Amino acid sequence: MRLVLEQVTKNFGGLRAVGGVSFTVRDKAIFGLIGPNGAGKTTVFNLITGVYKPDAGKIAFGDADLVPLKPAQIAGAGVARTFQNIRLFGQLSVVENLLVACELQKKAHLAAAVLRLPVHYEDEQAMYDRALELLRVFDLHEMADDAPTSLSYGNQRRLEIARAMMLAPSILLLDEPAAGMNYGEAEGLKTQIRWLRDTFGVAVVLVEHNMQVVMGVCEEIHVLDHGETIAQGTPEEIRRHPKVLAAYLGEDEEAPAVRAAVEEASNPVLPAVASAPDLAAPGAPPSAEKLSEPELADLSRELTKSLERGLSKPDDDADDAKVADDAEDAKDAGEKEVANVQAVEVVTEPAHPPPAVPAVTPSAPDVGALDSGWGSERDLAAHDADANGVDKGTNGVGAHDDAGEDPSKKGGA
Repeated sequence: MRLVLEQVTKNFGGLRAVGGVSFTVRDKAIFGLIGPNGAGKTTVFNLITGVYKPDAGKIAFGDADLVPLKPAQIAGAGVARTFQNIRLFGQLSVVENLLVACELQKKAHLAAAVLRLPVHYEDEQAMYDRALELLRVFDLHEMADDAPTSLSYGNQRRLEIARAMMLAPSILLLDEPAAGMNYGEAEGLKTQIRWLRDTFGVAVVLVEHNMQVVMGVCEEIHVLDHGETIAQGTPEEIRRHPKVLAAYLGEDEEAPAVRAAVEEASNPVLPAVASAPDLAAPGAPPSAEKLSEPELADLSRELTKSLERGLSKPDDDADDAKVADDAEDAKDAGEKEVANVQAVEVVTEPAHPPPAVPAVTPSAPDVGALDSGWGSERDLAAHDADANGVDKGTNGVGAHDDAGEDPSKKGGA
């Protein structure tokens, strides 16, 4: 079955979110819907699934007109989707999140569930086996009894896709399934999308900003910008489309002309050339008239020749004169320097010399006047004379006998 949109329009007050969008998704095709942020991609998904009702246009899936149907009826018609923001039941386990979506496929009625008939248990087992099969496809079977909040962001995205597949849809709408995935996970998602199409025979409509996934898996791409169609074709055609490049890279069809104008404005050659004659002739009055094309060409050639010779050396005579002047200046400077050096008087003595110190002629010291610690030799002699003939030692202290008495006292006795 084919999904067909014809001139679909949706306004929110004075804002046109989608304006006259038309495209067709073939049976079992992988279709890409891309565009910059705010282009209206998610709004188109909401219009297809019945979340919004279009203001104008037609939306058909096979023979069914989807515009008057409610979201549950559209899901029953074979249209399933995922959301841009993850919407899982956090209080349920991973496998229970998938079992929630299998009510449309159950064969047992309410009375069989109330009376616990065998058909009810057979139905429950079939749905559980199908859920485990889908979890194996997305490599989530080992986490079947875990809470979905314990899964990584990429695994939660996979769980949403698996839950949508529990509806056994004929067309699957994936809103940014690769968001939050790394390079390896995105490559695995591309393989899983192809496997789902080939195994279950479903058409896939993919809204995605990851160009690695879009260009690698989509067979046809539709591009929106500000709610309107700007391009549609194969990935190779979209990759080189000028309007797509303008929408994504900020360039437009007039970009080469704009760049040329900027370069011309950045290199103003003609005004600078026109003022050159006035600078070349200092005594002549400035010319206000505009030069003609031949004059500009001649002037350009003259300037080119001047640049080749070197603007700082206009001719050889001027060079020789300048070299001679420089040599003369250098000679004068050298003579002045020598004169200055010769005129400098080197002063090695201080300006105010210290007073002269009279010279002292060294002589032999008076040994007798030297102090040995006990007095000089003359002091010792005088001391001995005053002692009335008492025998003195070398240190001026009277000698004593063994009993410690003075011998002079013994003689007196």
